[in-house]
Amino acid sequence: MRRINLLPSAQRRAHVGFAERLRFFSQISPTTWTAAIAGVAILITVLLAYSVAHEKSAVARDLRTSQAQLDSLRPVVLEVEDLKRLKSTLDSKMEVIDRLVIGRLSWAKKLHELAALMSRDQEIARNVWLTGLNLAERRETEERTEVKTDKDGKQTTLSTRVPVVYKVLEMEGVLPVKVSTGMVSDIMKLMKEDAEFFEHFTKVQLDHISDARGPRQGSEGKAFKLSVYMKPGGGMGG
Repeated sequence: MRRINLLPSAQRRAHVGFAERLRFFSQISPTTWTAAIAGVAILITVLLAYSVAHEKSAVARDLRTSQAQLDSLRPVVLEVEDLKRLKSTLDSKMEVIDRLVIGRLSWAKKLHELAALMSRDQEIARNVWLTGLNLAERRETEERTEVKTDKDGKQTTLSTRVPVVYKVLEMEGVLPVKVSTGMVSDIMKLMKEDAEFFEHFTKVQLDHISDARGPRQGSEGKAFKLSVYMKPGGGMGG
């Protein structure tokens, strides 16, 4: 039976063109389609690889630029570190100098106080001759006690001897022949009872007392030596 196409001429041409394209694509073999899809995939992969490579190159370029800037700043950083170390060293030295200066001023003040103390008592000022003053260090051991409590509540007292380093003001003097050696005890008592003088000290002791000999080996009285111990960390340098 004859078919009659009643569509308008424009639509008939469009319909014929679409049918022709459909027949064209239907004539392409599956192998060709597969090759075309593979080619498109390869093209996309190449474009992506190029994009990644370009981005990687830009990042590498930025890294090189940053490294170059860091390398140019490295001498400055080293110089700053050297200056910091130098400042730290100078600060330490200045701290030591400050302690020495303060310590010397403190000892000078103590010696002035000692002179005033000795002249305060007329008998001592008239009869005691100081022949030497010295600042020294002495290493001694002291007994320390510690109370420990066990789990049952029982307390035990432990005694140990520990080493201690003291700064010591050594005083040497002479008593005339007719002056009692008890005046040395008066000097020790005078120092202990003066709160301003004794504030940095912990004890005063008599090291020795013996006959003082003159040029002709005759007795000139009694020679004595006193040691005044400064408190550990008592705030005076040496």
